[in-house]
Amino acid sequence: MTATAPKPRQRTTMVELLDWTYRRQKADIMTGRSLHVPNDVLEAEGIEDGMPYGVSADGCAMVERILTEGAIIPGTSHLQAPTVDDDAAAVHDAVVALSQSDWLGAMLIRRYARSGEPPKPLEVRRWDARSYDRRGKPVTAAEVIGWERAANNRRVILEAEYTPIEPWPGLPLIKASRAEYLKWRLAVVKLMWLLRQGEPLRRWIVADVGAARRAW
Repeated sequence: MTATAPKPRQRTTMVELLDWTYRRQKADIMTGRSLHVPNDVLEAEGIEDGMPYGVSADGCAMVERILTEGAIIPGTSHLQAPTVDDDAAAVHDAVVALSQSDWLGAMLIRRYARSGEPPKPLEVRRWDARSYDRRGKPVTAAEVIGWERAANNRRVILEAEYTPIEPWPGLPLIKASRAEYLKWRLAVVKLMWLLRQGEPLRRWIVADVGAARRAW
């Protein structure tokens, strides 16, 4: 009897592998292994690492469901074992390990992998006048550009009027979105190296990060 040759592994990027792991395989939900988040952050920010697709454990959700359906429908979930691809479980385990040293990066990895799209840094879309008067006209400002002497030898300040404008969205929001992108990509790079240092995946070969160093 001839043994069946193993299938060749498929080349992919780290970003595509994360999409497959969390959006398709839902490895975090299927394994039940949560990311590490510092206790002080949990208390200050109200971050919950629990599975967002689950229901409350106190039975309230079940009572509400019974009232809505008007009947008790027994389920068989307690008899079923969760199934997840070994590679997806390995990738999620690596993200959990990463969360021990970079919890924010791990959270960003999982968030954007679940959404199916990487973070998109904001760009200046248009320039708007900063403020307007009661008639709806832009408020002008003046800037000193020099001076000259009048006929009576008095010094006269020369000013130029202009309308202050600012980008939309504002620069603080643009900078924050770009900083988040860089934080996310750095975490993806760290994760790729973690996977390469461990046991090789059975189905996939990670060939590249899959995200530009700068997306603007």
